[in-house]
Amino acid sequence: MQTLVVGISVGAIYGLLALGIVLVYKTTRVLNFAQGELGTFAVYIAWALITKSDWPWAAGALAAIFAVTAIGLAFERFVIRPNVDAPRLTLVIATVGLGLALYGLEVGIWGLSPQLLAPPVTGCGLDLANVCVPPVRLFAMGTTLALGLGLLLLLKRTTFGLGVLAAAHDPTTVRLMGVRLSHISMFAWGSAAALAALSGLILLPAIGTFTPFALTLFFLRGLAAALLGGLTSLTGAFIGGIAIGVLEAGLQNAFPTASGIVEAGLFGVVLAVLLLRPRGILGSTA
Repeated sequence: MQTLVVGISVGAIYGLLALGIVLVYKTTRVLNFAQGELGTFAVYIAWALITKSDWPWAAGALAAIFAVTAIGLAFERFVIRPNVDAPRLTLVIATVGLGLALYGLEVGIWGLSPQLLAPPVTGCGLDLANVCVPPVRLFAMGTTLALGLGLLLLLKRTTFGLGVLAAAHDPTTVRLMGVRLSHISMFAWGSAAALAALSGLILLPAIGTFTPFALTLFFLRGLAAALLGGLTSLTGAFIGGIAIGVLEAGLQNAFPTASGIVEAGLFGVVLAVLLLRPRGILGSTA
């Protein structure tokens, strides 16, 4: 029970990362490898505003989310959109370049020394099975669930949402529906950047100190969650995040002093599932 509680609370954060990955891939068929570093960059901006300029925590976090969302929108406008007909691999490499550029800015502006951004609320938010679940993790679970449901309603119940679902498969039909493909692409990349920022602001302060490239290490778990749930399923991203979190907590409980075994076991299980079901738990073949 304790493993389950810890796994779900951590897996919800992985689910946020996976939601951003799936949203971009679902609409543009591009894997965004800058997702993790966008989140790290947001934490650095929030840290600078909160600790150096004495901004309130909420104001600094919101400013960081808006700044990173603007970066995502600018990347879509000036890199993705002009190269929309380029091979997908070219665009994937472009996202790697964005991640490395953000890493270079972090090192150049703030250096490599570990920094500390304390979470806005400390203490025990909820006691389940003798496990203290911090408020930040409760917020992560509630936010992931709310965003997931909100995105599903948007995609299933609105003309724009249906256009998002159809964009990668039948752009001609999308245009006939009156939805501009450029707006869909902007929505996907801007939303993914905001989700990355939110993930970083939830996860890294809860861990303690952070350095450049910090969230990119957790991006691999978000990517594993997206692959496990299905790269074309937002619901699968949430389920995959919870599954990765619970699996990781179980392996850490079984091998408390062997982090290498935990990593190998975690991704080994994901690989085994994908060998049996390549499209993931809820992914489609289209």
